[in-house]
Amino acid sequence: MISIVKHQAVIALLVTILSNFSDCDYCPASAPTVSVVSKCPTNKTEWDQAASRKKCSHMSAKCGDKSPVYHCLLNQWGNETVEVCASTWYISGFCAIYNTDEMKVIDDFGRDCTKFSEGKCPSRYISSEAYLYQECYMQESSNTIPLPDRSIRTEETNDCIMSTVIAIIVTVLVLVITSLVVFITLRLEISKKAPDEKCMPFCNATKPMVGEEEENTSFLETAPDEKCMPFCNATKPMVGEEEEDTSFLETD
Repeated sequence: MISIVKHQAVIALLVTILSNFSDCDYCPASAPTVSVVSKCPTNKTEWDQAASRKKCSHMSAKCGDKSPVYHCLLNQWGNETVEVCASTWYISGFCAIYNTDEMKVIDDFGRDCTKFSEGKCPSRYISSEAYLYQECYMQESSNTIPLPDRSIRTEETNDCIMSTVIAIIVTVLVLVITSLVVFITLRLEISKKAPDEKCMPFCNATKPMVGEEEENTSFLETAPDEKCMPFCNATKPMVGEEEEDTSFLETD
């Protein structure tokens, strides 16, 4: 029973790990929530007020295993600011943008905010705190703004797919190994109980009956004394019980 419970726990853990790998932060549920706004919040108070109006927390749909949260970011072309309910993303020292094609928050690799003259961003920050880096919201014409590096985006997508494949393979292998361990454990537990059952007639026997002589002889060959004696000693009646049984036989 313990082995089965452990097996179920391993399955639950692997399912969780697999779900974290497989969604790759794509969020189709975010697409219907996109709305163009004239400007984004400039501080936490305004951000919280806008989030309250957007009501992302009331959404029943999720982004993989994550709940969508309020964002206000430039789109991938840098020509509009949009409000959207999407899963958070840890940005690696670039401006955060919402890509309407990929339906998720991503790094804008054409704008390194660690090099801004004012309001520099750290090398890692969460996308829901993008309002702290206001220079990222400066709109430029679509002719001059550097577009995100497509080779980087393709490489990131390929890495996501590869991670999913690896997660599936590892999950299957671990499940197979765990199943084999559980099977072997159960077989060993059954084999440990089998000698006890075979030793019962050996412990109870005094002299074999005429018709049972051949059967007992073959039994002793497969169940030697040294294997059965520990079991017989453990099931031997106490001294008081022997006397009681003896007196019972005499009165009979």
